[in-house]
Amino acid sequence: MNKKTEQEMIIVGLGHPRCGTGFTAGLLQAAGLDIPHEKPGKDGIVSWMAVSERGPTPWGNGIGRIHGRDDIKLFCCVRSPLHAIPSIIPENRTLRSFAFRVQVIWEKLGVDLTSDRRLLNKPVNMAIASYVYWFQMNLMLSPQFLFRIDRPEDDEKLSEFVGTEVARNEDIGRNSRPNLRHKDFTVEDLKKVDKSLLKPLADLASRFGYEEDADTIKSVL
Repeated sequence: MNKKTEQEMIIVGLGHPRCGTGFTAGLLQAAGLDIPHEKPGKDGIVSWMAVSERGPTPWGNGIGRIHGRDDIKLFCCVRSPLHAIPSIIPENRTLRSFAFRVQVIWEKLGVDLTSDRRLLNKPVNMAIASYVYWFQMNLMLSPQFLFRIDRPEDDEKLSEFVGTEVARNEDIGRNSRPNLRHKDFTVEDLKKVDKSLLKPLADLASRFGYEEDADTIKSVL
């Protein structure tokens, strides 16, 4: 089978809830690409749910199988873990979002978040576990590019990846929920987290280019 040309390929962005997939979709749409959030467009899709490789998803629709396809340019939206955790904590109270992640993590990794004693009744630990396992699944699909949504210097790399110039501005929706952010989270909370969760979190922070986060997490190991 011949490999698809750049013009025939669609762009797919992965991610994690509260880590910038909505903002990234808005950024690409502002650049003239038909890449909606959480549903496929002519040029692709950006959705944290796409890693499930399902068609129907709790919000919108996915694109089904990703692994092994030659018609996809795949990237992943990432966010500083220490900034993401306070947003993921309240996100985990949204049953439709949380239950979907629990099910997909179980299917793909064999990990049951709901019976893990490290996590039960520990919102910070659960948020970290979701970040770690969901991004591990994203990386298993071998994205070609990691787009740090909180690093404007990555916009140029994203432009190169999608083949057209992207530029952030105040009109692009960020889908942020500041009123729901868990404002009580501090670095001190990491000292109470099981080290078996902190090490992979530090590894992801370093891999994603958040070295300050990695150093902070390692300081409590």
